[in-house]
Amino acid sequence: MSMEKLLQRIAMTPSADPSDDLRQLRQAFVRCSGRMGPAEVGCFVEIAGQLLPRAPLIQRIAFARPLATSHTAPKPIVSQLALDNHMVSAAILERSPLIGEDELVGILKAKGRAVRLAIAKRPGLSVGLTDLVMDAADLPVCRALATNRSARVSRKNLARLVDVARDDDMTRAALGLRRDLPSGLAAQLSRIDAGAADHPRAATLPHDTGFGLGRAGFVMTRRLVSAQQARRPPQVLSYS
Repeated sequence: MSMEKLLQRIAMTPSADPSDDLRQLRQAFVRCSGRMGPAEVGCFVEIAGQLLPRAPLIQRIAFARPLATSHTAPKPIVSQLALDNHMVSAAILERSPLIGEDELVGILKAKGRAVRLAIAKRPGLSVGLTDLVMDAADLPVCRALATNRSARVSRKNLARLVDVARDDDMTRAALGLRRDLPSGLAAQLSRIDAGAADHPRAATLPHDTGFGLGRAGFVMTRRLVSAQQARRPPQVLSYS
């Protein structure tokens, strides 16, 4: 069924179960790849906007996923999903190109802790947004932000992440791969890593996604290699 016919059917004879209509609407959106005329967009916004509050959580989560990566999804529905339960909004806040910085700031201030982790994973975060994300951030948020190498982070908050790295191997390893770590903080991170070099977890760095090792990463790796070489037993040569 085409999007136009589906919208007409739901408007005239809605299903007894709103989740069924929402599921069909999501599938039609995926099939048409977001190509809708102005009239269809208006009907989609009106119908989806009415169905979403009545649909169960699992259907709203599924509905949000294809819209999260779309450049042509109806903006009012994307914004509605961004303000839904944090399990629904996570995909939108993390990936949607339609949610701008001002809107993210408003959502972060309104929702606080519930949406911090999703926003921390969003590519290309500005310094202003990372400052807000780091306000009272818990460990998962710190790990996510340390791992998000496209996010711009102030020196103050990079220093906070280095402090977190003292007691958390995952944050320490992620920071070691960042290229924006100032030399002083990179040296501090390498000293922290040197103190944990004998711990097996200290040798486990996250998979490199092609950006290469950061400032501290080279220092940390060099120390680990040296430590491993120092622990090798002497080689005994014999001649026949």
